[in-house]
Amino acid sequence: MARFHTLPRCPLAVQFWLLGLDARRGDLTRLGYRKTPMPTGSSAYTLNFIDRHSLTLHSTGLTLSLPEGELNYERRTGRFTLDGQPILPARGRELARPFLHDHEARILGTHGPHWRESQLGSHALPAPIRRTLPHWQAYMQGLEAQMWQARQA
Repeated sequence: MARFHTLPRCPLAVQFWLLGLDARRGDLTRLGYRKTPMPTGSSAYTLNFIDRHSLTLHSTGLTLSLPEGELNYERRTGRFTLDGQPILPARGRELARPFLHDHEARILGTHGPHWRESQLGSHALPAPIRRTLPHWQAYMQGLEAQMWQARQA
């Protein structure tokens, strides 16, 4: 049985579980992520943005290039670093939020506004994911406004 290493109240536990579903469905590559096989674990998926930012996702965490530096998130420990220096988890989640909101807006734009609800309702969620679901929902607040802005453009 799979073991989940999640930290209490960390919304990224749910986000990474959903990203795993996206990877298995092929949604990451359809959305423009470049898949790179890795020697251990899952493949890495990298999305390059127009403004020289990039987001790399792997089962072990994420790397995000920002004007402030390189943000790294390590799933197992829940630690964030910015240019190699530890930062508070709340600050790391806030720096990653716009990019994860963008990803969610693109997924919902592809599959419809109730896609994530459907996924969360149709899978037997592991207990750690189920427990952190309210924190992920709070983290995703404001996504509706972003989707509305994207439709208007």
